[in-house]
Amino acid sequence: IFSSHLPSSTPPLISTMSIRIIDTTVVNQTGGYAAHVTYCIALAAGGHVKRRYREFQWLRAALHGEFPGAIVPALPQKSTTGNLNPSFVSERRTALEAFLNKVAEHEFLSDAKCFATFLTSPDLEKGKKGLAVDADEHRGRSDEQHLLRRALFRRLGRCTCRKRQQASPPRSRQPSSAAPRHACGGSSQ
Repeated sequence: IFSSHLPSSTPPLISTMSIRIIDTTVVNQTGGYAAHVTYCIALAAGGHVKRRYREFQWLRAALHGEFPGAIVPALPQKSTTGNLNPSFVSERRTALEAFLNKVAEHEFLSDAKCFATFLTSPDLEKGKKGLAVDADEHRGRSDEQHLLRRALFRRLGRCTCRKRQQASPPRSRQPSSAAPRHACGGSSQ
């Protein structure tokens, strides 16, 4: 629906592909940390990374931050007990794999820098820091993505700017159709 706003020469960061979680490992840590499960994610194009559930939570939150109007697929529920049970780990692996593939198939989310970082960065913490540096310029979006986001929100009737400017108050007592104006040129209606 909004693909006409994207330049045709802009290749997606992650194309629609088959993403598989090929292995799960229970990691027993010492020093006050509880055991956790890592999920080995393999891309059809090659390469793999290991991620914890909380890193999937970070990805979902980062996708919401980069594309606040988009519907981001849900993650499986977090469990504080029984999360090391083999049947639970297997069910969660399947649900996390489905989550990643839904994001990869999404028109906008598949282009997110945080998604590319999640799938390709061997050290996600360093990758997150690189994203934080990019956030200073359009909060992690390219110019095209920034313009697309503004057009999307205008179409939905929501403003993407932070600064709201009020229109001049009407001089007559008749109701005015003038909506509050925003710094982006849109309105709150």
